[in-house]
Amino acid sequence: MNILKLFRNKPEIVEIQQAPNQLPLHVFKPSDDIPSIGKRNEEIINSITRARRVAVELARSGFHVLDITIGKRNPKIIINPSKRCEMLGGTMIKVTRLSQLEITTMAANIEGVQVEWMTPKNG
Repeated sequence: MNILKLFRNKPEIVEIQQAPNQLPLHVFKPSDDIPSIGKRNEEIINSITRARRVAVELARSGFHVLDITIGKRNPKIIINPSKRCEMLGGTMIKVTRLSQLEITTMAANIEGVQVEWMTPKNG
C-alpha cells in the first residue's frame, strides 16, 4: 500500500514515527513539489522523444536509420545515403579525403534532430 495515498488529503501530517527504534517516515504535504523521474532529466527525455519520433518518420518515408546518438547537444541520427536524401535538403558539414575517395557528410535539421548521411565520390 502506498503511504502517500493514505495521507495525501491531510496536509498537517509531516512525518510519522514508525517504531521507537526506527527513523521517522517523512510524508510530503499536498502543497509540496513531489519530485518526478523526468523533472531533472526533462531535457534528455525530450531529446529521446524527438529522436524516436524523427527516426520513426524517416523509416516510414523509406530511409534506413543506421545510428542514433543522444547527448548534451541535439540528438543525431545517421541514415543510409540514398536518392531520397535530396528531399531532406541538407547542408555539407564535412569533407573527408581517403586516398582516391572523397566522403561528403551532409546534415539536415528535422524537429531539432540533426539527420546526417555520407556520400562517397571518386576524386
